[in-house]
Amino acid sequence: MRKPVWAWVVAAAGVLVAAGMRVAGATQMFKVGVELWALPLLTGAIVLVAVSVLRWRRGRNTRAVEEAVEGVRAEAREAHRTFVGRLDHELKNPLMALRVGLGEVRDPVLAESMRVQVDRLASLVAELRKISEIDSYPVADEPVDVAEVVSEAIETVVPGDREMVVAFPRAPRPLPPVRGDRDLVFLAIYNVVSNAVKYSSPGATLEVRGMEERGHVVVDVSDTGRGIPASEVDQVWGELARSKEVRHIPGNGLGLPMVAAVLRRLGGSCELSSIQGRGTTVRMRLPLL
Repeated sequence: MRKPVWAWVVAAAGVLVAAGMRVAGATQMFKVGVELWALPLLTGAIVLVAVSVLRWRRGRNTRAVEEAVEGVRAEAREAHRTFVGRLDHELKNPLMALRVGLGEVRDPVLAESMRVQVDRLASLVAELRKISEIDSYPVADEPVDVAEVVSEAIETVVPGDREMVVAFPRAPRPLPPVRGDRDLVFLAIYNVVSNAVKYSSPGATLEVRGMEERGHVVVDVSDTGRGIPASEVDQVWGELARSKEVRHIPGNGLGLPMVAAVLRRLGGSCELSSIQGRGTTVRMRLPLL
């Protein structure tokens, strides 16, 4: 870190004064008397001050780095939001023209195939737009019962051919509410549970477990599905990223990026672990009310 100008001025002045006194032959001695009992106290005080100053500087540097990193991330998110907005705007007219033109296609099979692809493209752009706008989404600050939201998501998306295990604590008390927006909490949990269903087969076991941990409610969603190769685990949070082993399964690779964006907006976080051929666990953390 660059020293302030005044420090260089003081140092230079000290050197000049010392050199002048030395040339002038100043040999007087300046002595400071310290009683022996006070020497350890003085030494300890000096060490304490030095350590405090070092810790303060280190903390300031750490905060500066964190702020710089967050600034870069914010700029990247803003650039992404701008790009997606332009993409959405540029595709509106071509998509509209394609939909109108479908009426002129005489082959009904071809027309239906084209309609499906046009709708898929429109849906893809809309989902990208939603993710990019999450950071500016007005969030309600309300208590949310996670167990209730999980129950609703399971009822909505889990078919009857999966073995469902749900475990939330009851003793000594149920999980406390989290702080956030119920719609966004539902969106995150729904996407994770939906992924667990999508990438597992009939007869697979799905587990949803909740716990309280260091000021957060933690929700683990696990499945006994096909899992993700270790080399691709870090890629799952990227938009449109899909494992080569599941590309035959309908999807757009936007579910987990949406979850990450929602939890970031709610002040939480998420992570994923997976064993190829055995299953996957997604862990979501939401701050307590």
